[in-house]
Amino acid sequence: MHLRAGNNRLFCVSVRGKPETGPVPLIQARAESAHYDEMCEMRLTISRDRSVPRAIALSGLLLAMLVAAGGVVSAAPERAALVAEAQKIAAQVGDANGRALALTEVAVALWTTDRKQADSLLNDARQSAQMIDELVARYLCLRGIAARLAAVDPAAAKAALEADGKSAEELRYLGERTLALREIARAMAPLDPASAAGMFADAQASAEKIDANVFRAAALRELAAAAQPFRPDIAAKCLDAAATALRGAQSDPGLPLAQAELAATLSQVDAERAYQLANDIKQDDIRRSAWAQIAANLAARSPDAALAALKAIKEPLARPLALGAAAANLSPAQGTVAAVLAEQALASLGGLGTEDSERVSAWCCQALAYTDPVRAVGMAGKLTNTDLRDQTLAEIAVRAALKDPKAGLRIAQDIEDLTQREDAATRIAPLLAKVDPDAAAQVARGILARRARVSALLGVAAALAQPAGAQPGPAKPVPAKPTEPVTDRPHD
Repeated sequence: MHLRAGNNRLFCVSVRGKPETGPVPLIQARAESAHYDEMCEMRLTISRDRSVPRAIALSGLLLAMLVAAGGVVSAAPERAALVAEAQKIAAQVGDANGRALALTEVAVALWTTDRKQADSLLNDARQSAQMIDELVARYLCLRGIAARLAAVDPAAAKAALEADGKSAEELRYLGERTLALREIARAMAPLDPASAAGMFADAQASAEKIDANVFRAAALRELAAAAQPFRPDIAAKCLDAAATALRGAQSDPGLPLAQAELAATLSQVDAERAYQLANDIKQDDIRRSAWAQIAANLAARSPDAALAALKAIKEPLARPLALGAAAANLSPAQGTVAAVLAEQALASLGGLGTEDSERVSAWCCQALAYTDPVRAVGMAGKLTNTDLRDQTLAEIAVRAALKDPKAGLRIAQDIEDLTQREDAATRIAPLLAKVDPDAAAQVARGILARRARVSALLGVAAALAQPAGAQPGPAKPVPAKPTEPVTDRPHD
């Protein structure tokens, strides 16, 4: 018997054994996805005198599959069982980077209850990281391991980062050396500010030796962003050097994007200077996007800072982008202000092209998710760019889940793209654990991507370990502009 459930997903249900002759027929459901190199299986033993149909969630989120069974009520999942399940899955993650970080997260979860096993997993994680061929990716992974370890053993994390930093200094290519030292210093800064300052300085020295002006500016800009929370003096020097580099790149075709990225970084420390740089950008679409990113960055700091940026915008077509980006990046506590800015943005879409109009609408949907998720979902459903629509729905689902996890989960169920659906599930599961632990564990277990499943299981386990009344963390930050950076790489 075949049942179709969810988007592009076919379930095959086979029954082994005959109810009339065998007391325990076995129903096995299999869900296969073309996007994943794994097959999820669920086996359920059913007493032959049970015939009430029930829905069983199996994949992505709660993809329903009818089976002839029912009546089983499970107890609330135990934290230890969820961590043990995550441990088993972490070892099966296919790529070395994801496996290393997943094993580290399990080790952190086991740190206080099974130190011997945690140490073993951490050793496995480091070995997995060393298997990564690309040097920069390897150092980013090692940094990720140490950053997670710092939560439970700062001394061990510091020692690991010191060793990684010494190794990174030997990297041959300046860009690789700069990036590796930058990320190791970023992780070291909360643990040992003096050592981190030395690494930031070494990274700056490497960055300033990069020949191409645009790439040198990009390296210095990213270094400034990493150093700013810990060493504003180093960040200021890097920003000045980046600006100088761009003045020598006037004929470079990458200059407009480099200026936009520098303006966005400058907005964190010197808003007026960022405004001036944004206005100097000659390419219209990039200049408008720069204003949007500036507004987004300032909104993440405070509504007043974002409003000040909006007042500084002289270009009419840049205003709706900046309004939408600011609205989307306000915190949940500023939901009412976000809704007001979103309405202003929606009222000023005239004159924008289709692509920019949809971007602004998507940001406004995210902003409205705090106060009116039903309307936000309806607006998102009208977006013609399917990728943007699914990304937006995923963010709406998570934001709605901050107040009502079950409502957020229902929104996530309708997302067509598997990756976005599972991203939303991973983030919603810990929120759901506070109100319905069984459902949260079921959501986590139904995630097909092993790396994400580990995160979801551990998130649920952590939520169950929190005292009653503990508040969940903030929603995932919303990027204001999906531009292609010059030298950016994800932190993990």
